Amino acid sequence: MGQRGAAFDNVEVENLTTANMNHAPLVTIASPANNASVVEGRIVTFTGTSEDAEDGTLSNTISWSSDVDGELGIGSTLNVSTLSLGTHTITARSTDSDNLTGTSTINLTVNQFVNRAPAAERDSSCIQVRRCAAVSGV
Repeated sequence: MGQRGAAFDNVEVENLTTANMNHAPLVTIASPANNASVVEGRIVTFTGTSEDAEDGTLSNTISWSSDVDGELGIGSTLNVSTLSLGTHTITARSTDSDNLTGTSTINLTVNQFVNRAPAAERDSSCIQVRRCAAVSGV
């Protein structure tokens, strides 16, 4: 049997490093839920997080937008009451220091506000309104 390791005696090993891997931020929309419905004119609170392996927490840099209304604002929490009627694709976007961008999207429907009078209930003795108790003697 020959010498052990002889085939490797003249091999030079240079500094072996893994490739410098950079990852885009992981963006998550916490609220509202995907496919939620809201009423026009009401405040919608958007909340999200952005975590980046290299830069850490970037939640305060989240840029919120709607495919219907355009840019909505920046931050981990954003209150908006000016969304147009219809179905929106809401995008939360965050960019890290190496200019890599992570996104998350949800669908949100804004419905028209309908002002309706309170519904009256009927029973056999009267229409259920505040005065019903006086009419029925209760």
